[in-house]
Amino acid sequence: MSSAVATPGASFWRRFFADLTVTKIGWAVGWAFTVALMLSPIFKPSLTVVFGRTLFVAVVVLLAYTAARQWRQPPLPRWVMQVLAVVLSAPLATLAMYAISTGGNLEEMFGAERISGMVLIGGWGLVLGLIVGLGAMFGEVIDGIVLRPGDFQPSASTLVVNQVKGQ
Repeated sequence: MSSAVATPGASFWRRFFADLTVTKIGWAVGWAFTVALMLSPIFKPSLTVVFGRTLFVAVVVLLAYTAARQWRQPPLPRWVMQVLAVVLSAPLATLAMYAISTGGNLEEMFGAERISGMVLIGGWGLVLGLIVGLGAMFGEVIDGIVLRPGDFQPSASTLVVNQVKGQ
């Protein structure tokens, strides 16, 4: 369990930077490179440009997900904020990256050849972000329910069944 989760009284930024580990950044870079390798053959720009685009989206999704992990407000559970962060950040980061690369020229940005790139990069960012994010949340749940020796307390029904069986 990270120190960000272990110290709920710490400030948002302290928890945020404690939770943003080198390992998580490495995974984001690795996934960005993997997606860039898969998309590069169907894109006109070079692998370096495609990797830069996928890396930008991966880093924005990682930052949004990490910020959402620090959510401590009662109306919405933290997992809802994490899913929303990924769902919103992947397409918005893709749009922002294309807006920057076209200098804000909407006609060029929404041209036929760029739309497929936006859909593919944004789609991969969304799908992989959700899979990795939900996997991380599932891992936290599993870590929280793993029984340690001495943690198991039999229920009353178990005790009754054992008495009937003579155990």
